[in-house]
Amino acid sequence: VDGQDRDAAVYTFTAPGGTFDATENGTWFVSLREGEILDNLGLYSAPRELGQFNVSIDAANVFFVNTTLDTIDANLGDGVAEDSAGRTSLRAAIMHANQAGAATTIVIPDGVYALTIPGKLEDAAATGDLDLTSSQGITIVGGGALSTTIDAQQLDRVFDVAAGATATINGVHIRNGNADQGGGLQNSGTLSLSAIVVGQNNARTAGGGLSNSGTIDITGSSIEDNDTTDSLSAQGGGGLFNTGTARVNGSSLARNTTAAGFAESGGGGGGIHNADS
Repeated sequence: VDGQDRDAAVYTFTAPGGTFDATENGTWFVSLREGEILDNLGLYSAPRELGQFNVSIDAANVFFVNTTLDTIDANLGDGVAEDSAGRTSLRAAIMHANQAGAATTIVIPDGVYALTIPGKLEDAAATGDLDLTSSQGITIVGGGALSTTIDAQQLDRVFDVAAGATATINGVHIRNGNADQGGGLQNSGTLSLSAIVVGQNNARTAGGGLSNSGTIDITGSSIEDNDTTDSLSAQGGGGLFNTGTARVNGSSLARNTTAAGFAESGGGGGGIHNADS
């Protein structure tokens, strides 16, 4: 005020969604950006950090991943999503959520989460890809597609959503998956994706990035640099192969390729192959 610093300002703000919940646990910083506060002489306050606060809310069926290691749940019947060392890995949290009997949320902080346990064609998330099988609903919340990466390291695809399952995945980068269909992700259930990147995945026959035979909604996301490799395949879809219901809103598909269709197979679609179910 009057060009002088005063410690009399009161700042109020609204939590995301109106109120905080357990998915927003952590340290929050309150910062003043340049050009935001103007005094009565037309002088702007200098940018600076005003303070910080912690949110810590306990909630049933909300699991916070605290290790980037790929480990299994040591005891699915003990009520906690922990491995033998007491850590909550992404795989352990998913294994627990699948049998929780209630809607669950898994919060993944920034980091690279590499899948390291080989074993395809297994459907309980104990080996290979991360199987989502709960009909009650599993929500996975990452720190953002630029900072939270799930890397399958070509062992298998990253996620497999089973028929009858419901899942939501936000704010992650799904990469380096490899499978016959759905290199990054395969969906046979009901799936919502938002603010994610599906990139650098490959499949042999269909859906280098994603393969969908259920219902999928993709919002504010990017499907990029995925491919299918079988030139004799009658399928294809380097980015997305769809035989179900797919809704893509405010999203991009870029630099996806397919080898299908080059041998008069009837396949094709570098970005999307939308087939009759």
